[in-house]
Amino acid sequence: MATYRDMGIVLKARGLRGDDRQYVVFTESHGKVSLLAKGTRKIGSKMSPHMGAFGVVDLMVARGRQMDRLAGANLSLSFRRVAASLERTSTVQSLLLAVDSLTRWELPEPRIFELLLEFMTAMDREGTVIDRRPVFNAAMIKLFDVLGFGLEIDVCVGCRQSVDFYGNALNVLRGGIECRNCRSGTALGVMGDTVKVLRFLRRERLSQAGLLRLTDQVRDQVAFIVDVLVTSNLEARFDPLRYMISVNA
Repeated sequence: MATYRDMGIVLKARGLRGDDRQYVVFTESHGKVSLLAKGTRKIGSKMSPHMGAFGVVDLMVARGRQMDRLAGANLSLSFRRVAASLERTSTVQSLLLAVDSLTRWELPEPRIFELLLEFMTAMDREGTVIDRRPVFNAAMIKLFDVLGFGLEIDVCVGCRQSVDFYGNALNVLRGGIECRNCRSGTALGVMGDTVKVLRFLRRERLSQAGLLRLTDQVRDQVAFIVDVLVTSNLEARFDPLRYMISVNA
């Protein structure tokens, strides 16, 4: 039986009949994969603690005719502060749900694996007061960019000219920011500070996003724009979206 090794981050798990589980894992080299884990619901399972923690797992996978099987698992990197905090756990789980809903099976994309790793590292930082919603928003913006769904926020989607600070609007159907001359009547007005923050979140490391001090108006507008992106792009949108809204409000 052919086998391969890879590093992975568990997106979700569900119990099967008997003592088995099915894990959905985003791997570094193989993309999103589904793995059958025999006996991992037993109390004495050796692999279950490694797969159930928030972290990066060193996987041994055996190829199967219908479903690949988990042959070995070793927790390589653990994010203990995420696991110990309900707020951090819920925020990380939101991104994991989004990645699961937005990605295809077995399509390698190392940038998404690196994004998940960077996000969990940022959420696991010790001794730093972070605002978790901007970190989540930044991760979602970067995720949409990787997937090709990112907003155009550098120039107007109509005239392709640089946008001024005032009078701009967001047109989701056109995929970005409209300037005051091109904006349609139904487009959502966007503040200049919001555009600046969106550009910052796209450009900088996630660890920097959590240190931003935003006005409530800018914070809410950025969050709303990310929610609109999620709603307009998720195929299996309802459960992940409800969860993300409930834990990130």
